[in-house]
Amino acid sequence: MQGPKIAAQFSLYPMIDDRVESPSNKEITDGRGFWNSISKRSSWDMYLSTLNENEEVPIYAAPVRAVGNSDLPPTFTFIDDLDPFRDETITYVQKLRQHGVPVEFHLYPGGFHGFKGTVPNTTISREANETFELALKRALHPSLSEWKLSI
Repeated sequence: MQGPKIAAQFSLYPMIDDRVESPSNKEITDGRGFWNSISKRSSWDMYLSTLNENEEVPIYAAPVRAVGNSDLPPTFTFIDDLDPFRDETITYVQKLRQHGVPVEFHLYPGGFHGFKGTVPNTTISREANETFELALKRALHPSLSEWKLSI
């Protein structure tokens, strides 16, 4: 593959596992926030509707299914505590780390899917925005500091 090397991966509230079986998916079933297990299942059904019944889900659609991730760029991701994507994001972060990918990960207790845009003036949203902006600056200017894992 040709082209520039990707400097970093930024996946915020990532929807990365089509199996919809994680504990957080089973936990977040009501209308808290903007996303729950029902909307998640519907989205996956629509997104993967072009696959044949016996066709495997590509790792580009559901990255948590990838066996090896060592070629991925440094990753920044966050998730909130009240999100059906919480546990799959944590699993993805663990897989990336096991393959030597530098990861910065933040879990926001009390947050719900889309909290940054929904309640932008709250302390949690301001903190998430500041953390994201700093990580983006580091990705674009690597000399500022090293990537770190903060769980």
